[in-house]
Amino acid sequence: MPLPPALLARLKRRGIIQEDAAEEVIAENYDAEIPTGIQSNARQKTEKNASGARGCPNKWNPYHYCVQFCYDHWKDGTNENRFVVLPLPLV
Repeated sequence: MPLPPALLARLKRRGIIQEDAAEEVIAENYDAEIPTGIQSNARQKTEKNASGARGCPNKWNPYHYCVQFCYDHWKDGTNENRFVVLPLPLV
């Protein structure tokens, strides 16, 4: 037997009876599933510079986008001949 409208409104105001539980939608995915190979290609096409500058040390940061400074300053990274080879100390 349903409750009278005045009592139902009072109980809803107090929080004893929930609003409409039947209309509650938690999370539903209505998008079509896209294979992973297509997703990566689509991401590379849409992102301005998906890979960034080759030598940029900040590529791990998801909020960093390489700008012209990264390409000019870091270029292709550290060359092997820039490393200094020192002999081991004699003990």
